[in-house]
Amino acid sequence: MADACPKLTCEKDAGEQSMNLRRMGVAEAVVNNIAFMQTIYLMPSIFTLTGWFWGVTFIAFSAVVTFHTGIILGNICTADERLDNYPRIAQESFKCLGESLGFGSAAVQLLASFGRWLVQILQQVAYYLTSVAELIYLQQYLAQLFPNSSFCQREWLLIAGLLCWPFLQVPTFKESRYTAAVVCILVAFNIGVFLYQVFLVQPWDCEPGPARPSPSPMQIINGLSGIAYAFGGHGLFPEQLREMRNPKRWKHVMAWTYGTVVPLYLLVGLLGYYSYGSNAKANLNRNFPNNTLNKISIVANAVQEFYLVSFAMLVCMLNVELFLGVDPTVCCQRGGTHTLGDDMPGSPMKKTEKDNGPAKMADRNNDSDPAESKCNNEVVSVPTGWRELLSLRACGIPPVLFRMVFRSLMLGSEVLLAAVLMGGSGDVLASVQGVAGAIGFIALTYFMPFFFGWMLLPKVGPLYMTYQVLCLVLAVLLMIVGVYFGIQDLIEAF
Repeated sequence: MADACPKLTCEKDAGEQSMNLRRMGVAEAVVNNIAFMQTIYLMPSIFTLTGWFWGVTFIAFSAVVTFHTGIILGNICTADERLDNYPRIAQESFKCLGESLGFGSAAVQLLASFGRWLVQILQQVAYYLTSVAELIYLQQYLAQLFPNSSFCQREWLLIAGLLCWPFLQVPTFKESRYTAAVVCILVAFNIGVFLYQVFLVQPWDCEPGPARPSPSPMQIINGLSGIAYAFGGHGLFPEQLREMRNPKRWKHVMAWTYGTVVPLYLLVGLLGYYSYGSNAKANLNRNFPNNTLNKISIVANAVQEFYLVSFAMLVCMLNVELFLGVDPTVCCQRGGTHTLGDDMPGSPMKKTEKDNGPAKMADRNNDSDPAESKCNNEVVSVPTGWRELLSLRACGIPPVLFRMVFRSLMLGSEVLLAAVLMGGSGDVLASVQGVAGAIGFIALTYFMPFFFGWMLLPKVGPLYMTYQVLCLVLAVLLMIVGVYFGIQDLIEAF
């Protein structure tokens, strides 16, 4: 490990890891990543902002950099299974930074807490707003499907929220694989629709043909932020690794994910921009003829939104539930002995022990399901005090009922925020999303994993270190400039 932090010393006991969470295989992780990362129909409109050169260049740059940062996150989570979510990785990294700078123990703990809460806020805000945006898109698709309906925008938004409610009750990422598999099939179908519609109309032969004016610097920056958004799934990677039966196979997950998504980004982005030029819409269905196949494609996109709303929110909800000690894999067991809790410094925990013989960890070097192999003498942490009250365990409320109430309240807050944002112009909403994306997705995807690797993994060679530093500097600059232009857009929209 790095000299500043000779070993990973997360304070959480190894026995506190819930074995029931480790149930997801490679294929399930791949379909989840592809389903969430797919912003394929958005790519032609991004090329209208970047043009040919900057669009292709930054997609290639993003593919290389974010593939490496994804591998780094996998290596960290594999090296110590206790680092099983993004905030905890940040906490340990900032702790090592404080120790390397020679800080005292109090200052080290303060810096570690700062790192944890900083990343937690970035993660929660980025994915919460992503889910809100997808909820608005679902409302738009529903309105498109029923243009003669008397419902107004906010009524469609309420209907969209009600339709999403069952999907938000999915306990963990493993269970979401069924919806993710359907989404992947719909993505393949929509690519077929795109190719059919393009070659049916052949818009490049129309008069006047597609125009491609040179983009302004501000447009290029906004387009680069859009590409960064398309690669912004890393904030969920540690949480997915937490649920994998064999986290050491994460490299296979990354290879399959990027080997599928990146070629599709280039195919649809380049062909769509060649076909429609600057007229390419973010909702690409608006560029297609209003035929039956296009209407079916709109239905397919609406179905995908159910997954995108719930999957983006799942990491936010799991962070809170696990912090409160609510086991997402348990339905009706009362009390707290089944929960795993979190490891906030100074938090009161009570522990229970099962007296059934020596503990046995499942073999993580194969793809067998450890949930089928019960751990004996398993030490399980149960938060007490105010966390026990908030989780409703003190009232005897079972986990499934708590999840239903808590997730319903989260969905209600999303619907309310979406209704408020829809009160302004679409440009206001786009600007708010741009600022949140520049702060959250670029940080979590492009440069923070490099810093984590420097703190928690073995040192790399000078050439690779130079490459990492350059990537980090470019990503930080993009974040700063993206936030600046996003705020400027927001002010101009008002």
